Amino acid sequence: MASVYSDASWTGSYTYTRVRVDYSGTSATAHLLYTRTNTYSGATGSGDATFSFGGASVGFNQTRYGQMTDSELASVGFGISMGGGTYSGSSSGGYMGGSWSVSIPSQYTAPTGLGINNIVRGIEDFKANVYISSWGTNSTGSSSKYRELQVWTKGMSEPRRYQPSYGDSKSGNITANNSSNGSLTIRGNTEYTLGAYATNGNVSTGSQNMGNYTTRAYAPTLSVDTLGEDNVIIAYSTPADGGKYSKSVQYSLDGGTTWVSGATVSTGSASSGTFTISGLTDDTTYTLKCRVSTSAGETNGSDVTFTTLESHKLYGSVSGKTKKVTKLYGSVSGQSKEIKKLYASVGGVTKRIF
Repeated sequence: MASVYSDASWTGSYTYTRVRVDYSGTSATAHLLYTRTNTYSGATGSGDATFSFGGASVGFNQTRYGQMTDSELASVGFGISMGGGTYSGSSSGGYMGGSWSVSIPSQYTAPTGLGINNIVRGIEDFKANVYISSWGTNSTGSSSKYRELQVWTKGMSEPRRYQPSYGDSKSGNITANNSSNGSLTIRGNTEYTLGAYATNGNVSTGSQNMGNYTTRAYAPTLSVDTLGEDNVIIAYSTPADGGKYSKSVQYSLDGGTTWVSGATVSTGSASSGTFTISGLTDDTTYTLKCRVSTSAGETNGSDVTFTTLESHKLYGSVSGKTKKVTKLYGSVSGQSKEIKKLYASVGGVTKRIF
């Protein structure tokens, strides 16, 4: 139960009347109060009077004696709106005449305990659990209640993404992505501020800054540049992104158990380059897993499969691809002959290479 008072209305040199309204929910009671500041023992007035407030009326006897403070002359009950409002009334008769108005605030209360957790950073999206502890008092039906995950960037005064989740549930995951709201484009390796909002249909609560989070970087693209017997040169490329963190282009030759950094990219612009993987075994097929890693997490790319060259074999380029030479010809006495054996000196030792 809460109470509000009207402005004072003097009705005499030593008398003072005002109204107190007690209210809760949609019910209220107006009390006409009387104060006398001296000790005069005679009647201050006699006979019947009327008190009206909020559309309801009641009669009362106005006779009062001696000094008193907030002595109740009459009370009347009436209904109020949950949204509050200004209510008025008056009294008439003898020294008790006056008129008053009282402003009653809204009886709705906002959702409480708003927060977010379990944040998952995507490349072009965020997912987080938005929760509240209570929908507040006198909230409306589930079709009017909703929670939101909000996302915005530096320089934006208001969040540009609203991902409402309607219903009575106080907790649940909400995803913000580029397909659900086109007013803000979420891109990889870019810092965003996350917030939350909840409304019960009458009163809302929100927090525009629940922390800064950076999306994961886009996956790299890897391909074989040059094959060797015990090594391979890998070409990589990374697309343009927000450039929040440096990116480590990593690879794994053991199915993802161990990761090695092949290159570091510090720019947000598109980039490309090569790195060499050494210590391989000749004539062996490898599956190269790849990913990009930043402080925000990892993003996997597509696997690359290659087979190292056989040792002591002769290779050449055919249509841009490395091919093993299976036959070699030379001119003998003006005639083309297939060379069956080919030798060369390696470290001062003659070795067969074909």
